Amino acid sequence: MRGPKNAWREREQKKKHIAKIVTLKKYAKLAKKEGIVSDRVRLDSNKPDSEGNTNENRASTPSKNRPKPSNQSAPPKPTPLQEQRASRDEFFAQKETEKKAAMKKRKDMHKIMTQRTSRGQPVMAGRIKNILGKLLDEAKTNHK
Repeated sequence: MRGPKNAWREREQKKKHIAKIVTLKKYAKLAKKEGIVSDRVRLDSNKPDSEGNTNENRASTPSKNRPKPSNQSAPPKPTPLQEQRASRDEFFAQKETEKKAAMKKRKDMHKIMTQRTSRGQPVMAGRIKNILGKLLDEAKTNHK
């Protein structure tokens, strides 16, 4: 037997509602971390704690468990994973530039090789030099 007529719709609405709540909480935490104060962005600021203090009152009283901010502004040390990612990104960036250079060279050669005279004959200027260069390169690789 099937459930209520709109049970699936209610489940979907509940999923969307939960997703919205999770997203808003993440945004509120990020805003709090960045120091943004707003009525729309808050984390339980209206709920008083057991002593009757709100979040605003708690912020003014120092907590024993809260770590003291350090005066030194040293940059955080990268983790081995971050170093590995950075080196990998650098490697792929280098490969990308090499690919672009090779494609540009190939495109230029294609442009030269497809040139035609006004009568439709291929332009021979530079072709002999290209052929000789290829033969010399081939001879060097075979000779080694």
